[in-house]
Amino acid sequence: MTDPSSLERYVRVEAKELKYLEQKRLMLQVIDVSDSIRYDESKEQNQMLSILNATVSHELRNPLNAITGQNVQKEGLYGKIQKLLAKLEAGESTVSEMVEAMKGLMGRLEESLKIQ
Repeated sequence: MTDPSSLERYVRVEAKELKYLEQKRLMLQVIDVSDSIRYDESKEQNQMLSILNATVSHELRNPLNAITGQNVQKEGLYGKIQKLLAKLEAGESTVSEMVEAMKGLMGRLEESLKIQ
């Protein structure tokens, strides 16, 4: 913790004119505003840090989401290819149906690989 006596002090001076026994007097009031100024500065720093964190998070998250989305899409295509091969092996589909389905899937797979 910082020693309070080592910190800079900020003061506000207010002058008030008073009448006392038919004479005008000037009263000066010295107000320590150091804590208020430090609070405002720390609040501003926290706001800037929040903006920085939000910006960095956004800038990192968008490309990462795109990359992971492509990976999920590729995994989905590979899964479909494996299902088609399993159907062929089980005799649930004709070879010509399988070839057409595989052509479509391979075309989509090629397109997703070109994106990178």
